[in-house]
Amino acid sequence: MTAQTFPTITVFTGISGIDKKDFLKKLIKKSKMDKKVLLINFEDELIKEERGLKKPIPNIPTFLNSTNGALKLQIFSSNFSWIAKKIRERKSSISEIFLNMHLSYYKNSEYYPPFIPLFFKEIFALLPDSKIRIITLIDDIFVIWKKIIDRENTSGYTNTKLNLKEILAWRSLEFLHGEALKEHINISDEGSQRATHLMLSIRHPHETFHNLIFKKSDFRIYLSYHISESRKTSQGINEINEFRKLMHSFGKKHQAVIYDPVAIDELAMVFALKNSRSKNKKIQTLTLRENDRWPLDIGNLNTKKIKWPIKIPVIEIEQVGDDINNQIKSRDYTLVDTATHLAVYRPYFNGKLSKGVDAEVKRANDNFSDVIVYHPKEDQIKEGDTTHPFGDTITMFEDKKEFIEHLQKLIKQHKRKDK
Repeated sequence: MTAQTFPTITVFTGISGIDKKDFLKKLIKKSKMDKKVLLINFEDELIKEERGLKKPIPNIPTFLNSTNGALKLQIFSSNFSWIAKKIRERKSSISEIFLNMHLSYYKNSEYYPPFIPLFFKEIFALLPDSKIRIITLIDDIFVIWKKIIDRENTSGYTNTKLNLKEILAWRSLEFLHGEALKEHINISDEGSQRATHLMLSIRHPHETFHNLIFKKSDFRIYLSYHISESRKTSQGINEINEFRKLMHSFGKKHQAVIYDPVAIDELAMVFALKNSRSKNKKIQTLTLRENDRWPLDIGNLNTKKIKWPIKIPVIEIEQVGDDINNQIKSRDYTLVDTATHLAVYRPYFNGKLSKGVDAEVKRANDNFSDVIVYHPKEDQIKEGDTTHPFGDTITMFEDKKEFIEHLQKLIKQHKRKDK
């Protein structure tokens, strides 16, 4: 069978501070894939009059406000059948099918489907030889919080205000449902690896998504560096950004996927609160500004700029402090698990070991991934040791130029293999 007969199916899920539909349209347009992608937005199809429902649904808020759970499940189920019909009638030029949806809804302190694996069966059975990707898109919780507040005031989503802790829980559930859907598909197909699941921040540059989705690159580098120590000074941030920008340029040129941990930066909120409290211990509301966030310093994003500042009740930030740290660890592990290489930049930044970087190296070693480390003499001297801290399971460089050249060589070699 040809790729045209069996296009790749990508389910985009997750919650973010942007319109996912707009995000995906930009991704498709920039990649010049307009005629090859069938983009299906689950919520748009849900309220279409052409579906012939006995009682048309005027809008999504009205649908979610219904207390008739059985009816909502019935409508969800029929929407999957409707989408299957659209897929059957697709043009022969289609090589990618994008299904944009939530795997859960959260309203009035209750979760709703559509996540019931059986609902997907009709769609996936249409294309038995197609690969299935599930991509959970994530964003900073303070941006999602701001979007929900703004939307309630302008778009009819009344009584939908969520606190930061609820947003964290909802985001975790979306990822968990993505994992469960992947496992269901692979188990149903007798232990196949037909389905994969990835998590990715929407603030990665366009090329990361393009290489992952359209180039189908399986060469993925996770950038690992000491965020908390380097962000203490503008000099430290600039040094890390120089490394990040160089790696993103390599990814763009040689079609590699670059995972960048500061593409999501919830610690910005934690650090901003700490700084504000040093000036006013009785602060009740945090005014989070754009310069509190790590400056990505890379272009070609598929996201719109958000409106700053964001004013958040301090009590909500206090409630999620430990949860944020736990999620950072689990999220970074998830990215390390799907990476083929770990590029570690100065794990002992200024002689201080990053516990997070240390854990990521050990995780990558457990996965048999290649770990390449830049550990300069200056950090070794401050550390008080002249040996690197990660045993013999890494490739270590004391010279930055050699470290960068080695990474570039690996990327080029992989590109040649693909050809």
